[in-house]
Amino acid sequence: MAHDAPGSNFYYKHEIGPAAPDDSLKHSRPAPIRAFVRSVSARRLTVMTVILAAGQLWSLPRTDSLTGPVWFYESSPGVWRSGGSVSLTWNGGATPPSLKLQDGGKTVSIHYLGATAAAARLCAGQRAPLRWFTSSGREPTKTVESGDCLLAPGLWPGITLRLSGDSGRLKADYLVEPGADPAQIRFRYQTAARVRTSRTGELLVETPDGLWREDAPRAWLEGGEPVDVAFVVAADGTVGFSARPAPGKRMVIDPAISYSGVFGGNGTSSATSITVDAAGAIYAGGFTDASDFPMNGSILPRGGGVDGVVFKIDGATGALLWANYVGGPGDDRVHAITLGTDGGLYAAGATTSAGFPTAGGAAVSNQGGSDAFLLKFSPDGSRLEFSTCLGGSAADQAFALARSGSGVWIGGQTSSTNFPMAGGPPQSTLRGVSDAFLARYSPGGALEFSTYLGGSGEEMIRAIAVSPTGDPVVGGSTGSSDLPLPVGAYQTSLRGALDGFVVRLSAATGQILAGTYLGGGAGTAGAPERVEAVAVDSAQNIYAAGFTPSSDFPTPNAWLGTLGGVRDGFLVKLHPGLNGLAWGTLLGGGGQEIAQAIALLPDGRIAVGGSTTSVNFPLQDPVIPTYRGSTDGFVTVFTPDGASVPFSTYLGGSSSDAVCCLAPGPGGAVIAAGQSGSLDLPLRGLAAPPAGSALRVFVTRIALGPAPAVQSVTPAAGAGTSDGINVSSK
Repeated sequence: MAHDAPGSNFYYKHEIGPAAPDDSLKHSRPAPIRAFVRSVSARRLTVMTVILAAGQLWSLPRTDSLTGPVWFYESSPGVWRSGGSVSLTWNGGATPPSLKLQDGGKTVSIHYLGATAAAARLCAGQRAPLRWFTSSGREPTKTVESGDCLLAPGLWPGITLRLSGDSGRLKADYLVEPGADPAQIRFRYQTAARVRTSRTGELLVETPDGLWREDAPRAWLEGGEPVDVAFVVAADGTVGFSARPAPGKRMVIDPAISYSGVFGGNGTSSATSITVDAAGAIYAGGFTDASDFPMNGSILPRGGGVDGVVFKIDGATGALLWANYVGGPGDDRVHAITLGTDGGLYAAGATTSAGFPTAGGAAVSNQGGSDAFLLKFSPDGSRLEFSTCLGGSAADQAFALARSGSGVWIGGQTSSTNFPMAGGPPQSTLRGVSDAFLARYSPGGALEFSTYLGGSGEEMIRAIAVSPTGDPVVGGSTGSSDLPLPVGAYQTSLRGALDGFVVRLSAATGQILAGTYLGGGAGTAGAPERVEAVAVDSAQNIYAAGFTPSSDFPTPNAWLGTLGGVRDGFLVKLHPGLNGLAWGTLLGGGGQEIAQAIALLPDGRIAVGGSTTSVNFPLQDPVIPTYRGSTDGFVTVFTPDGASVPFSTYLGGSSSDAVCCLAPGPGGAVIAAGQSGSLDLPLRGLAAPPAGSALRVFVTRIALGPAPAVQSVTPAAGAGTSDGINVSSK
């Protein structure tokens, strides 16, 4: 996170605002403001704010909702004010310096104890002229400079206060320079009848005007090491922080969402896959039918219809670095991406375009209908290194991709009897209406190995992970009672009409080394049971996540063992030989869940992401504590033994949202991406504002700081609702 105190050692950040039913927007951030004009009548503000943001005009009604930017300007010498649904007056020349907050008729004042007078100034961020107009005038009666953040340097020796705003709410950062003592930070709510901390570490301030709330602070050192921090309320009601920074290291204390933003235009877009490089940059792939999807110099033209997209964003700021279209005139979708050893970006998916762009010496064009495709961009996105289709004369799609020691594995589903085979496949013929396929390509785009994988029913591969020994592990769904599994499988037979499966194959020969069905008795074509994501840890243990309608789904040593609704997500840990489950758990409430993504975190914890329609989805220390839309995304983190959940949150707004992919980020963060139709999805730090009401790509980084242990989680039964969106369109 950028700040304006050179050489600072660490800083505190917390949020100030009245408690409200829609407090789930507490981590939103508006787009940077380039210019704005606010009309003022002779007596009061008019009902419209016009903002030029990210190249387009917004019109924001003046309401009590948490929308719109927060802006700061000097109303008189030494006195600064802000606009937004919560307004601020900063008087740095008072003794002690004070901050007055007002939300409608509610007012509270904060006095900074032991502080010295601090002349405030605008940060070096976004600035713009603020012009007042009378109701009849055409020329401004007053013009002042305004900005999106405010600094009060030297409030205490070596400590700077930074004020900024997130979607109408105010945030306060404390920037502490090397050698300064954070114990100096003390403040008092002047009209408070009672000040206390909540079970989750929030600061609750009871005043005659109502309850005000500050988010629980979070902390980590510059290198990512988490640090315990908490509000400390003294007997006299004054407030400070408890934190001991490591000498010579910067500490960041910050709300849980580091940044969150949407990409897309006036159409439907979604992220389907995400990955993070060693430098922390984030790559995502997906699809869009929006003609105005934000591109940054795409080297391929928009083909029309639905196009695949891949893009790279800065891992620290969320800024879009580059983006490319992928497709021709038909329906083209990127379903999976991975990074090569050289930093190049591979993307795989499905295309119906006869003119799908191909490149490279081994390129193959679309063979008819829908084909799978695989392509690779150079590390800077400026060159298409190769692009090829993979398929036969019927329908073929790729859903999964993983880097091997040399090249990549690609998997999906095929209905083609003439699907190309290579490298001595263990199964060379289509056995059912559709089979899964698995193929390996060289770094240059040459097909080295390809095989069918299936029985007499229908199969598809939805996920691939590569073990430490280089063997591919695949997961998906099967309707075949004769799936070719070796002896010793944990689950040896199909229990429903459609079960999940996990298979491990030899990297050298492609032969199946181990495999198992994974399901209960209720899976059908209309209510399938499916593995959506797989991962392999350093000890060769295999994790699988997906969804099930079965009350008898295997859940040994379960954190949550009872099906809560029509369909629940699941997470299981399988032994390396796929001959047993170390543990398994369901994940859901009274509605319907899909667990669609896994991320193995460096400390051994397992993050799971997906979508839910449950108002009683199990939560712990949530970023967004309430179900708000027709479908919400979720992110849940399990301990390595699967026995507890230190963090679980909704992620969404008032419409349809879904987490489709996860990746571990630097410093113990989790990067989540997916699809959002919510104009009020919490946004922070990304420049592109939402436009219109279509489904769009979102990318969110969640910093996982210290969290309280779960005392008990017993979701109650509920009626639930139907799916709001097809969360992946795969």
